[in-house]
Amino acid sequence: EGLATVNTYLSSPMKLLYSQALRYLAVCRGSSLGFVELFEELRSHLLDTEACWQMCCRVKRGMQDTSLPGALNVDQTYF
Repeated sequence: EGLATVNTYLSSPMKLLYSQALRYLAVCRGSSLGFVELFEELRSHLLDTEACWQMCCRVKRGMQDTSLPGALNVDQTYF
């Protein structure tokens, strides 16, 4: 998986890792926040409300009760 991440980065025209870093942060914060609190916190980093919603859904996917702290940590693996 590490080589796939490097290949994705090298083939991307934009060489910033902002989106990957934001996913990492979202997982870190999502592990201690509920969905609404995470959404409110990420709004300071994502101006697009839809993108913020999708990021929170991505972090909280698989959880039965997204109002509880917890996150799917797979996005941290790829950073």
